[in-house]
Amino acid sequence: MSAKDLKDTGNAFYEEGQLEAALEYFEEALNLDPHFEEALYNKACVLDDLERFEEALEMYNLALEISPHDTEILVSKGDTLIKLERYADAVLCYDKALHIDKSDANIYNSKGNALAELNRLDEALESYGIAIDLDPEDSSLLCNTANVLERLERFEEALTYYDKAISMDPEDAEAYHGKHAVYSKLGMTLEAAEWLEKVNALEKHNEEIEVDHEHHH
Repeated sequence: MSAKDLKDTGNAFYEEGQLEAALEYFEEALNLDPHFEEALYNKACVLDDLERFEEALEMYNLALEISPHDTEILVSKGDTLIKLERYADAVLCYDKALHIDKSDANIYNSKGNALAELNRLDEALESYGIAIDLDPEDSSLLCNTANVLERLERFEEALTYYDKAISMDPEDAEAYHGKHAVYSKLGMTLEAAEWLEKVNALEKHNEEIEVDHEHHH
């Protein structure tokens, strides 16, 4: 089998969730062709899924030596660095990716998450803001912004963003939790209790849907 055939077989196992088998095929492909960038990247993804993060980083770095301007690899490396709580390194990775492609809201969102972990909250807000401009329909970006505003004790603004998220996605549990948390912090116990009830009702509704799906299978 050629390196490409081995890589394709690895992909098939990967798609079926057979990670150890996929890993073996990617390694065999790399034995034949150590500079096969796709196999390096796919091996990194499998290692990442197996929570072997340090090894995954090594593979991402090898892939980046071959394709230094590949934003997918840079972003995946950044995501792995976040899992290792190396947030400042993750920000550098996302910045490299954004230097190449400024149109991807997900990269700005991931950068915002890393900045928030570093308590660089104003920079996180700026990054989320650009993400929202690029993808105004994603309610999770609004929740991330609200969360940072809440940490900055800008509670009224946080509530506005949670409200926007709920109007966009009426079943956004994170926004319901967020509103409950903000009202609690403001000492508005009636409103806090009301939103806690809504959280519980939404969770009960979602459980019923899951049970309903199970009966249909």
